[in-house]
Amino acid sequence: MPKAIIYTTITKKNLKYIIPRVFHLYKTANHHSLNIIKYYFDKHSCTKSFEQLISFLKKHKNINHIIINSDEEIINNESLFVSLLQLQRKVYVVAQEKTMVISM
Repeated sequence: MPKAIIYTTITKKNLKYIIPRVFHLYKTANHHSLNIIKYYFDKHSCTKSFEQLISFLKKHKNINHIIINSDEEIINNESLFVSLLQLQRKVYVVAQEKTMVISM
């Protein structure tokens, strides 16, 4: 079973929606038969956990899938998103009803 990582941020604004947000990430993993091996949660903005995610993936070449929400800051921040894509992994950008898969 292919390995994947989940990344999401938790803010005061989305706190009441955290269960549906995480549910859709798990649903995507299940739909694509992915084994979630690690979770990264950042508070307020993508900082420490995102850096840890990048570092972890550089060391673990056998993890080829990253699952994130469509409204994450890394989607809107060009340099962060490019750094994610440069890892050459398959990125699943999850919205409530649709998932976009980006692969390099």
